[in-house]
Amino acid sequence: MNAAMRPPGRPTRLRRISSKLGARGPAVSGAAAGFGAATGFAARAADGNCWEERFMEQKTFNTVAGAIFAVVALAHLLRLVLGWPVVVGGWTVPMWVSWIGLVVAGGLCYLASSLAMRR
Repeated sequence: MNAAMRPPGRPTRLRRISSKLGARGPAVSGAAAGFGAATGFAARAADGNCWEERFMEQKTFNTVAGAIFAVVALAHLLRLVLGWPVVVGGWTVPMWVSWIGLVVAGGLCYLASSLAMRR
């Protein structure tokens, strides 16, 4: 973003998400609204433009999420290979739960990693 577009006193992590908003607020809906709510906040500047401060870039988020899901998938795989018992409140968790956890965590790791490499 160039300095002419940025409102005075705003850090460079801001990006304009809408111009000249109406009285109803930001014209952002769907995935864009969910992403803004999860990673930052949107604010209306004095000139009527809407600005979003981003705490984390999408590529960084996908990389961190992929690494976390990889660790979870590895833990499930180690439990299956080494036969680690898991007891929750006196209930022994069956091994088939780790198969489901391995598939879900592995799939999410793959998805997050592929999205991180895309950009």
